[in-house]
Amino acid sequence: GQALRNAAEAGRLENVRYVVQPMVTHADVAVRRIQWEEKPGQYRYTATGSVAVTVKVLDTTSGEIAYQASREASLAAGNGVAIGQTGPNDEPIVRAAAWRALTTDIGARTANAVVGSLYPIQVMRVQGPDIFVNRGEGAGIGVGEHYQLFSVGAPLIDPATNEKIGDAEELLGEVEVTRITPRFSVVRPVRTTSATAKAGDVLRPMP
Repeated sequence: GQALRNAAEAGRLENVRYVVQPMVTHADVAVRRIQWEEKPGQYRYTATGSVAVTVKVLDTTSGEIAYQASREASLAAGNGVAIGQTGPNDEPIVRAAAWRALTTDIGARTANAVVGSLYPIQVMRVQGPDIFVNRGEGAGIGVGEHYQLFSVGAPLIDPATNEKIGDAEELLGEVEVTRITPRFSVVRPVRTTSATAKAGDVLRPMP
């Protein structure tokens, strides 16, 4: 609403291109304590929970929303935060550890979604089934993740302003990250059309 418009205007005046507005839409953590039978007075704690965030990215040059997405992180029963051999009143410690794990995870997921949309992963080279892309370690890409691969075509020109507003894109299919190095990564097709990827094509997060 008006707050977003004000933020866009303030950003434009400060030469800021994008304003990111994350909003927590769900947050929950539950802690379970179990008596350690072999060790009287000691307990095993397990924390589970989830957090969801909706993020909007405003383009300050137009005042419009350039990107919007929702992401969720969870601590399931099988991979939750677990701490053993603790005292009877250590629930706050476990709960804090759970929140740290959730916020770290959701922060990375949200940031990677925003960056990947505004500055998508690009194909550098194609060699047989291997597609080399310009993202490496620590850049928000993980082995086993799936992306949509788009072929970038001719520029799109607004006939009213003669301004380039993007590029035509054709969905080629789905790829999976198979290898990551410090400076680049390798992906391979999972489901593709007969079209072939080329340098300059882009990877976008799966819907």
